[in-house]
Amino acid sequence: MLLLLRPEQDVTGYRVYGHYLAVGIGASREEHELSGHNGHDGNRSAIGQESWTFVHDPRANRPSCFPYKDGGKRILVTLRRLVIEFRSYNASPDIACVFSPSRLGDADDACTGHKACPQWTGPLSKLHNLVSYTLCPPELLSVVEPMNFDLLLSVSLVLSRLTKLRRLHIAVNLDSLSISIFASLLSQGQLRSLTFGKVQSGMLASLAKVPDVGHSFSFLREMHIMEMGEVDVNELHAFRPLLQQLTHLTLGTGHKFPKDVLLETVLHVPRLEVLTVFYDNFLNGTVDAAHFQSIIHSSRECRLDSFHELIIQHQGVGTASQFSELFSWIAVICAGSPLRCLEIHSDDGRKSYFNHEILDLLQEKRATMRRLVMPRILIRREVLRPFLQCMELKDVRVDIDRPKWICALDRAAPST
Repeated sequence: MLLLLRPEQDVTGYRVYGHYLAVGIGASREEHELSGHNGHDGNRSAIGQESWTFVHDPRANRPSCFPYKDGGKRILVTLRRLVIEFRSYNASPDIACVFSPSRLGDADDACTGHKACPQWTGPLSKLHNLVSYTLCPPELLSVVEPMNFDLLLSVSLVLSRLTKLRRLHIAVNLDSLSISIFASLLSQGQLRSLTFGKVQSGMLASLAKVPDVGHSFSFLREMHIMEMGEVDVNELHAFRPLLQQLTHLTLGTGHKFPKDVLLETVLHVPRLEVLTVFYDNFLNGTVDAAHFQSIIHSSRECRLDSFHELIIQHQGVGTASQFSELFSWIAVICAGSPLRCLEIHSDDGRKSYFNHEILDLLQEKRATMRRLVMPRILIRREVLRPFLQCMELKDVRVDIDRPKWICALDRAAPST
């Protein structure tokens, strides 16, 4: 049995009240009273179907409310989307939830007129089968504002008692003090996936100094850092030893790491399978040519034998020489790996042509490559056909270059 509770995208003019809470669903198929707008008929429904969805109606002038029973006491909570799917009728349901608490200043509840319940972590502690948890910032705050320390502490204490928790996503601004709260979770060795939102300067370095953190990180398989604008090279070097057991890694937006630092960091993750990396003006960094060549040489000796998926999102790469440098960097990372998926996304919309570096790499990987997504990379028609014939791609998305005279004809053609 799967329970998903997550906020939808913001709706213009829609004010959010109260707290996003878990729903205490027991092992039995007991019915829970629902009120609000059902995604299908808008009537009250009971949780008992094979698949049921409760969706907030954005046309309503008030938030949808979901009441549940806890020791006979009904507590109203607001939500925007609730999806409950019964995988089986057996006991011990598998539960995955995403919660977003509101401001700690108790907002009036739109449905009852009473103050929202501040003990929003109570229902969370009852979800003993919780496997995934995401802490989002309050709706009216941005991800860059620091979260309340007491709130983070409350969440951490509850999560530390959930023995089945495997994935933790902290989509809030974290500083050195905040990260110490979650050290106990890491020390239990139960987490397999850890995601940070925006990390402040010094946070990763502080995490690297936590006693026995190396042992704790040895159980992690996925690490995702979504915003890295305040992380410098020295801090990344201090944090790098903790990445050695990872299979999935995301290096997010905002960083200013030059290409040699990024390459060396990736090569220090020998079990890496999937890499998502954001390039924000990565070519502007000063790179020692001799040092970079030594890194390339070492990459031939310590290849990423399990590396099969690379996703790059870049901006600030616009000239032919810059794209050539980017493609060469990709080729170094993928050397000797069984690459199956390559995605290159231009966040600023700049286009480039296929060149020999990327073509040579793709043809070298033709036995394993199955997915190629490069929507801003142009390929000429006369090159596309033989390229596809030599590949065994199941999913390919590229931009086909159109000669200027054809584009001129299209513009001159009368509209129908």
